[in-house]
Amino acid sequence: MIDYLPTLQFSPEKCTDCKICELTCSASKEQGFNRHLARLQIERIDIDRVILRSCQLCTHPACVAACPWHAVELAGGLHVVVIDPDDCVGCRRCVEACPHHALVMPAGRRVPVVCDYCAGRPACVEVCPTGALTYGSLQAQSD
Repeated sequence: MIDYLPTLQFSPEKCTDCKICELTCSASKEQGFNRHLARLQIERIDIDRVILRSCQLCTHPACVAACPWHAVELAGGLHVVVIDPDDCVGCRRCVEACPHHALVMPAGRRVPVVCDYCAGRPACVEVCPTGALTYGSLQAQSD
């Protein structure tokens, strides 16, 4: 059976690297404008290439497998990776294990952050002025 999960989709050819998505994400989740606290990152690779770093909802998430304390879980009903701050010891194993560089350990924090798709209404998608970010179904990633 092939699973189709809603996830962020990115059209790099439409992206102007304006960072509005990152600022909106941090404002939504952290109540402040700080790109380093955003749950997604737009990274400029060279003058004409940008990439999205965000959770891709792997079928068997390496971040979940890497956590020996079971603080990182795939919340099946929600279709998001969640981190329990009470169980997380800040070892960064989940951050290092993620092949998509989707988990971020903000400076001064003990617990990493990861995109939860804003309960199905990603704020970043709503504010993207060029339509480079969309949210919808995509075949589940195997890794």
